[in-house]
Amino acid sequence: MSAKIINLRQRGNSEGFVIEKEDQTGSWQTYFTVFHTEEGYKLVSQNSEYIVYRKKQILNKFEELIAQDTQNSSNKFIKKFEKFDTFMSKSYDSILYRSDNFFSYDSVGLGTKGYAYLIKKDYTPLSVAIVKPFKKNNNFKLTLCCTEEISEDDIESSLLIFMLSYISSSEIYDAGSFKLEWSATYSINMRKYLPKEFRQMLTNDMLPSKIESMIWYINGLIIMSFFLFIKPDVLIFGLTLSLLLIIAGKIRTYYYLKED
Repeated sequence: MSAKIINLRQRGNSEGFVIEKEDQTGSWQTYFTVFHTEEGYKLVSQNSEYIVYRKKQILNKFEELIAQDTQNSSNKFIKKFEKFDTFMSKSYDSILYRSDNFFSYDSVGLGTKGYAYLIKKDYTPLSVAIVKPFKKNNNFKLTLCCTEEISEDDIESSLLIFMLSYISSSEIYDAGSFKLEWSATYSINMRKYLPKEFRQMLTNDMLPSKIESMIWYINGLIIMSFFLFIKPDVLIFGLTLSLLLIIAGKIRTYYYLKED
C-alpha cells in the first residue's frame, strides 16, 4: 500500500491564525483560517465553516456539542462520555459527524517523532496526523499520512477533527506566544493502537527506532527502581491510591450509565 504525505503548518496567534498546506511545488497555500468571535472560534475552509463554541453546549448527560457546521447543523463535533478514569475525572470520545459518516481518533506518543492522532472513519483506519515535537512561537507543524486512494473530502475530515479538537483545548491560548518548545511523550502501549492498517501509512522514519524505544523502557525501569529501593513507601502508597481511584471510577461509571 503506497502512502500519501501531506505537510501543514500553523501561522498566527490565539486571536487568529491560518493553517497552510504545502503543495507539490513546495509553496504554502492557506487551507484553514481560524479567527475569534463572540460565540467562540470560527474555522473556515473552502468547503466548510464551523463555529467552536466558547460556552458549553450540553446535549444530554452523555454528550456535549463542541462545534457545528454553520451551513449544515447535522455536521458537528461532539464529546461523548466514555467512562470515569478515576472517581472524579471523566474521559470522553471525540466524534465528528460529517456527510453521513462519523470520524474518531485515538492518540499515541511516538517519543521524539511527535504525537500521533490515529483517525478512523466509521471504525475503519483512515489517516494518521503527526504533530512534530518542536514548536516555534507555539505554532505546530503537522504531517498527515494516508493512502494514495483517499478522497479530498476525507483529507478535509481528517484535518477537521484534529483542528476542532485543538481549537477546543487550552493549547490554543498559547498559540503565537514568544517561546520555543520541545516535548516528547512515549506510549508504552503504542503498538496496541498502531495496527497494520495505520503502520502502512507511515514511513520508517516516522516511528521511534528500537534503540529509542529501549531507552524509554529503561528510563521507566530506572524511575520505578528508584522509588522501589529508595522510597518504597511512596511507591506503595502511590500504587495503592491509583488502584483505589481506578476501582472507584469503574464503580461510578457503572452507576452513571445505569441511571436514566
